[in-house]
Amino acid sequence: MSAAIVAAAVPRTTLGLSMGAGAPQIRGLDANAQAQLTALRDDALQFRRHAYIEVGALIDAAQTELSSPDADLRALSQSAEQTLLPLLLDARANRAARLAFYESLEPGQQADVRAWMQAKLARIERVHGLIGDFMTQTP
Repeated sequence: MSAAIVAAAVPRTTLGLSMGAGAPQIRGLDANAQAQLTALRDDALQFRRHAYIEVGALIDAAQTELSSPDADLRALSQSAEQTLLPLLLDARANRAARLAFYESLEPGQQADVRAWMQAKLARIERVHGLIGDFMTQTP
């Protein structure tokens, strides 16, 4: 199972609307839009918890299988696909809902979301840099 498959199955949010207390502050939302934002955030949190459990179980099963001298890597690969594909499909549906919400916002509200996303990306960029540093170190 490649890291790219896991990364695709457990994506970061396209709009960043699911980061719990760190959700963007969007000015001027009416009660209906605020309820939509809360529902999107809650759905994304539930998805991430479910994905975390599913991927954790997959990792445990893979570790067990790989410790066997007669490990069936083809079956392991198939199991990974059976676990990760539904997660990817759910993530796409969640992303589509977040994009529809974003597109329903006024331009100033969209700017609030984009500014929040830029701040999140700056933090992700720092983590990415740390991982890159780690990868270039020799053991």
